[in-house]
Amino acid sequence: MKDSKIISISLDENTLKKLSVITEELEHKGRSETIRNAINLLDTENKNIRKLKGNCNCVLLVVHSHSKSIERESHKIKDLIKTHLHNHLDNKDCLEIFLLKGLIEKIHSFAKKLNKDKKVKLTKIIII
Repeated sequence: MKDSKIISISLDENTLKKLSVITEELEHKGRSETIRNAINLLDTENKNIRKLKGNCNCVLLVVHSHSKSIERESHKIKDLIKTHLHNHLDNKDCLEIFLLKGLIEKIHSFAKKLNKDKKVKLTKIIII
């Protein structure tokens, strides 16, 4: 790749295994190609959310390992929450499902705050 830089990242064993499986299943030339594709997908999703303006209905999925910040932060946006479900997953993680209605900027800000918590493994906004 032209003008590419070599960087170093730390991955736990489980994440490294996932990366290897995805690389093999997608028939990428190497893990770097898989990581580049993942970054591009995340960048596109983030840009699409930032383009939205005004009110929307959405579902916010959050997977975490017993994060306390979710309850604290969700109380700050209780006017946006139409439904909130909490589920225990088999692997001892939790899944929060929020049905939200309101300004996309506030919803996106809420998701970003949750992402700062190291116990939060995934946030996904689905516009409906």
